[in-house]
Amino acid sequence: MLRVAGIPGLSVALEFLRALADVCLLPVRAAEYSVSRDSEVEELRAALDATPAPDPAPELREWPARPLVVVLSCAEASGEHHALALLAELR
Repeated sequence: MLRVAGIPGLSVALEFLRALADVCLLPVRAAEYSVSRDSEVEELRAALDATPAPDPAPELREWPARPLVVVLSCAEASGEHHALALLAELR
């Protein structure tokens, strides 16, 4: 919404004109949509039907000689149980 400082009547008039312009542009927008709808639907169908090739698997490197350090934290007490369960599984 456009606001003109100190002139509420002008702010209302500008907002009314903006809404009126939107109403006037509605037939143009509807016509544009009806013209481009079929091609957009086909493009969407093609994208949804396509099966992209998976990314190649990364090469595995050697584990470092030093032990792996994992920092685990939880934001609140309710997450502590889950953090401890994850830690037990990682060990």
